[in-house]
Amino acid sequence: DMFAVAVSLITGKILYISDQATSILRCKRGYFKNAKFVEFLAPQDVSVFYTSTTPYRLPSWNICNRAESSTQDCMEEKSFFCRIR
Repeated sequence: DMFAVAVSLITGKILYISDQATSILRCKRGYFKNAKFVEFLAPQDVSVFYTSTTPYRLPSWNICNRAESSTQDCMEEKSFFCRIR
């Protein structure tokens, strides 16, 4: 099973989580409000999340500050698989 999640790289909090997550994780949608994504990961996979989102693996933000840059150009998708508690 899979679900999508958007996480703030500054706070680690969940900004968006897809509807599939509620049934997969057996939680109500409100449970994710103000929650940090790593709280849902198996302990051995927390490092996978942090390794996948280190600054040198993300796009350079200065290219996204140009007036001609669209929001879509500056979005990066990071896919990785982790076990959920």
